Amino acid sequence: MWTQLRRLFCLRFCLTYLNESWLVVLPHGIGALLCKQMKQG
Repeated sequence: MWTQLRRLFCLRFCLTYLNESWLVVLPHGIGALLCKQMKQG
């Protein structure tokens, strides 16, 4: 019971962490891509 609960909690934590980091990283990546395109154009 405890191992399953702990695994579930870890999975939940990992998913939340990944989602938050994606929300932080994605705009930076898009901004960098736009900068590259503007410099080329």
